[in-house]
Amino acid sequence: ISEIVQAHGGVVNKTLGDGLLCYFGYSLESHEPLPNHATQAIQAAFAIQEENVKRMLSEAAKQQPVYPLRIGMNTGPVFMGNLGSGQRLDITVVGTGVNFAKRLESACQPNQVLIGRTTHLILEKKGGFQSATKRWIAIKHHEEEVESWEYDPFFDKPEVKLAAEARHAEISRPSSGGEA
Repeated sequence: ISEIVQAHGGVVNKTLGDGLLCYFGYSLESHEPLPNHATQAIQAAFAIQEENVKRMLSEAAKQQPVYPLRIGMNTGPVFMGNLGSGQRLDITVVGTGVNFAKRLESACQPNQVLIGRTTHLILEKKGGFQSATKRWIAIKHHEEEVESWEYDPFFDKPEVKLAAEARHAEISRPSSGGEA
């Protein structure tokens, strides 16, 4: 996943348990904002989902566990800087923009990409992306549901997604061992 993020111009900022915090749109080398961050991020997200579904199908064929991914994306203001100390450097991004991306990931369906309204508007202006489905989601710290947009990396090949979902359901089903 890290290689895919980097190939699309992103930076893997942190590994968080079974997830990653990545950002697009800022160069640490030149200390400048970069254009096309939303396009790069959605292309990376689609590539990650496609690669993971291929891996899921391959592992499921060997009766190995499979792990569908959920990807949340948001465009918003963040603080970027050293949150470490004099003893430990910790360059990271924090803020409501980051927190909302995590909430989107939590609300996302497996093998999909769920993005915030601002990111959707940027992508819509750029054109060239398949249509997304608007979803209203309940998230922590918001009394009302929040607008989000679900992008399906497999919109043009639904059979691939269906096969991966079927394999996941099959592998995840508890075995009925033991005697009666």
